[in-house]
Amino acid sequence: MQNMGEKTLRLVFPQWQGADIVRIVPELAPHSAAHGYVWGSRILDLLLPKAQDEVLHVPIDMSMERTLSSGVMDRARLAIQTKDALKLLRLSRSTRVLTLGGECSVSVAPFSYLQSLYPEDTALLWLDAHPDITLPGDPYAGYHAMALSALLGRGDSSIIAQLPAVFKPQQVLLLGLRDWERETIRQRQQEWGLTHLGPAALQHDFTKLDAWLQACPCRKVVVHFDLDVLDPSDLFCAAGKCADGLTLARCVELIAHVAACKDLVGLTVAELLPRQLLRLRDMLTTLPLIAPRV
Repeated sequence: MQNMGEKTLRLVFPQWQGADIVRIVPELAPHSAAHGYVWGSRILDLLLPKAQDEVLHVPIDMSMERTLSSGVMDRARLAIQTKDALKLLRLSRSTRVLTLGGECSVSVAPFSYLQSLYPEDTALLWLDAHPDITLPGDPYAGYHAMALSALLGRGDSSIIAQLPAVFKPQQVLLLGLRDWERETIRQRQQEWGLTHLGPAALQHDFTKLDAWLQACPCRKVVVHFDLDVLDPSDLFCAAGKCADGLTLARCVELIAHVAACKDLVGLTVAELLPRQLLRLRDMLTTLPLIAPRV
């Protein structure tokens, strides 16, 4: 039962501009690939029970025109959408936030907002196959790979300047990490002092996770759940496909375990990209009675 004054927000945030998704998912038509995260966010919103106190939708630009500026793809639109998300969060005055994305950067605004509500008292668990600590100027310009960097106060100034709070490395734990993509990213993780636990450390028990949680003085916690942390042989529903991950059941157990140890105030589900449904839609829309009239 909620305490007086508590309020849970469901933030539907179908942001897609953070990913160079047309290149990542070449088997789909460009418009379907680009907007795949939009459909993923809508599907999550449709499937999951609306048990929250309020539901808000972040407005998203759907233009297919992409621009690269200062090492970040669609930098200007991402800055605007971050501002819009933060405005909704402040107006809502919620104390807990469920975010349904969208690519990984949808966690930046709500987690920063929650960190500002509970200063120095919020741990961040990043459940993801990748560390998401790239920076503007790195070979890949997609902002979704810079999401954790932003939450650490590193990255594009036009976005970072808007954030009400950032995290310290000792407040962050990477979970399920197994793909650094480049050696420079692995080195950056070490330089920044970010701790991680790979899938093998989480498969059978949560001993190492518990040790970190007990050592962390923060009483609150936010969890980012990127669906590419899942083992594709168990469930493949994300943009990336990285073998030897965690099962869906294990991830659910992990998040529930964390919520039993600390006060879970933020949860993001991100990177749902429904390839098969989009392929089905694209094919069916060519049929008579379905196809738009010419």
